[in-house]
Amino acid sequence: MVSRAVTDMKEFYRWVHQKVKSTSTHKLDNGILYLKGGDLETEMDALKRPYSIYNLSDFFEHDFFTTKHVVYVPVQNR
Repeated sequence: MVSRAVTDMKEFYRWVHQKVKSTSTHKLDNGILYLKGGDLETEMDALKRPYSIYNLSDFFEHDFFTTKHVVYVPVQNR
């Protein structure tokens, strides 16, 4: 599932986690890739699930990406 941030992650996870396939076909386990900006620590800790944050500024030099991240949350529907 790939999305641009439309709400906080805890709410979004509740909306979509049952729609994620349980069988992965890639190295990365199926889950949510979410484009988010700003300080994410409090929001992600409220989810109480494992996650990874990738800073887009590590890949793009434009100032726009300084505060942008892709958040990955694996989803296991088994």
